[in-house]
Amino acid sequence: MSKNLKGKAEEMLEILEEAFPEGVPTSEIARRLFNRAGMEEKAKVYRLARSLRDQGHMVYGLGGVYYLCTPQKLRLVGEQRSAYLMGTIGGIVVLLRKAESMITELPEFERGELIASFMDLRERLKESLLRMASGL
Repeated sequence: MSKNLKGKAEEMLEILEEAFPEGVPTSEIARRLFNRAGMEEKAKVYRLARSLRDQGHMVYGLGGVYYLCTPQKLRLVGEQRSAYLMGTIGGIVVLLRKAESMITELPEFERGELIASFMDLRERLKESLLRMASGL
């Protein structure tokens, strides 16, 4: 991490410590650190939070607000992220089923490669999900 970003990460940690146990809106952190609260500055705040987590600080965003997390806040972050993940996985399953039904309607000569491609995608998804689930 560059010296400038390290300094900004330390500033962000100080902002969160001052507000603890309350959180600080992403836009406020961006304004305080970068004098603007545009998309680019908010993306920098996201990266700074990730850097702080890499350093062992429990800094997470929840509903547009960053917190120096307590176990209770971490539980809320976990619930939010797992709901998002389940929705994403459900969307992929629907996409695969829809694609399979569309493929069956294609002429035989067009099906082969597509079927193999979607079967490969399905298997990779299953393997990834099983690998992740085994770590729980």
